[in-house]
Amino acid sequence: MMTCRELSTEIKNNRGILALLRTRPDNLSNEKKVKRDAFLTENPAIEAIYQFQQQLHSLLMKRALTQHECRKVIPTFLDMLAELKTKWF
Repeated sequence: MMTCRELSTEIKNNRGILALLRTRPDNLSNEKKVKRDAFLTENPAIEAIYQFQQQLHSLLMKRALTQHECRKVIPTFLDMLAELKTKWF
């Protein structure tokens, strides 16, 4: 979230937007989703970070995986880490 604050001065002055970005999308009301989406369309760099964060979060929140299932998820996780290292956020 510190990266988002550095990229947008609007977040520095409005903590409500930061709260919208931290909240899980399924816990947001429709009006809050509209506010979040409007902010993300105005800030494409933050939108890229947000989408990456949501993908990583969904991957890490998979629980009760067997050893075999974990081995299937590990390459995806490593690919995401490699992608993160190459991007300029």
